[in-house]
Amino acid sequence: MKNYMTEIELCEYMIFGLSVGISLVYLLVPIFALRPRQESPSSDLTKNVGISLLIPCFNEETTVETTIEGLRQLNYSNFEVIFINDGSEDDTFIQLQNLLKLIRCDRVETASLPHAEIRGIYESQVFSNITVIDKLNGGKADSLNTAICYAQKEIVVSLDADSVLAPDALTQASKGMSNKNVIAGGGFVRVLQGSSPQCLTKYSFKLPFILKLQTLEYLRGFFLYKAVMGSINGILVIPGVFGLFRRDVMIEVGGYTKTIGEDMDITLKFHEWGVPRGHRIEFFPESICYTECPENWKDLYNQRIRWQKSLVDCVKLHWKPLVLHPSWVTFVLLLDSGFVNTFGPFSTLGIIMWALLWIHKVNLTHFTIIVWVLVGLLQTISALYINRRFGARYSTKDAARIFVMCLLEILYRLWNLYVIVIGTLGYFYNRNSWNKVQRTGRKYYSTARDKDNEAVIGE
Repeated sequence: MKNYMTEIELCEYMIFGLSVGISLVYLLVPIFALRPRQESPSSDLTKNVGISLLIPCFNEETTVETTIEGLRQLNYSNFEVIFINDGSEDDTFIQLQNLLKLIRCDRVETASLPHAEIRGIYESQVFSNITVIDKLNGGKADSLNTAICYAQKEIVVSLDADSVLAPDALTQASKGMSNKNVIAGGGFVRVLQGSSPQCLTKYSFKLPFILKLQTLEYLRGFFLYKAVMGSINGILVIPGVFGLFRRDVMIEVGGYTKTIGEDMDITLKFHEWGVPRGHRIEFFPESICYTECPENWKDLYNQRIRWQKSLVDCVKLHWKPLVLHPSWVTFVLLLDSGFVNTFGPFSTLGIIMWALLWIHKVNLTHFTIIVWVLVGLLQTISALYINRRFGARYSTKDAARIFVMCLLEILYRLWNLYVIVIGTLGYFYNRNSWNKVQRTGRKYYSTARDKDNEAVIGE
């Protein structure tokens, strides 16, 4: 029995050590590899690729005004916008009618993807490049497929209804998508509540505790994790908040599938199609999108449970084709996300519980916690350094707040372990549950950046 428990302990520490090792890779690689894209002297905005922005809306009456205001600030010429009212039960469509002055129009469907019945197609009398599709409810994937069928541009971009793009977001993203070898990509997502409602490029860390945690998470997740994954063509998820895809490839792979995590599913479908053909999926750190994050623990819990269920679902759906055509995506999906990040929490919780059950081993718990705190602190410092490299800096007061949060964050990391365990187990008995995050309804306005291109973050 003693030898058996020793073997279990050894396995737990091996998984924990592997998790820490991968975390250190995420810490170091971006410092040397991630730098702002150099401007080309011959760049010409008139030659930018055509982009269709697709915005599914279900009960989004409180957010569409902010979204439209953000679209007005874009300094890009070659784009269109398609709002999809997915059978909303509130006044979303009425809001769109009032804000956009809609009139019914005819539009030709140029692709064949499955979608729910369309009740009407409308164009705006205020903005010539905005169209609204009113359809029966079919879900987010169904709405995006509908819009793809009517999109007229080379690149389709999925946006959430609460997404607000920085003025130069499409300009920056188009530079990456102008490379024909790149078939998809995602931008950098910032926490919307961390910005001034009057000027989104003015950030602050003076936030409620739950939003501070998510701000640090997003900084590390994009500047570290996405940067490493992008460098090896191993990005698993292009966030639905702001994702860019070549329309012809999207049609070739059959569009979105109605599943728990359509964002990861479509990303993996693009990898399965693109890797054998030598294509890439990129991360565009200069292309910024702002999104509202959960402001209470219930909404955050539901969101993270859904994320974990989508990971398990996609591992189940896609492991076979990825193994048959192995690449870095296979490694990331099966080893990093599928094994370490899913079973690692079981192992780490096991170490803590095992140490607490045996008092003489309680120092092992201390060791685990210290390692967590140090790795988290170093990753945060690395992310903040890269954040500054891309033109954003925190005030001294905010830097102090961030340092304190790194020490307190251990509790959040434990909570995340619990959520991953519950989400993994929950997938097998209630995989299709969906909980919509409550919108705040606040209005935000995106403005152009300062002349020196540096967003000064206030106190």
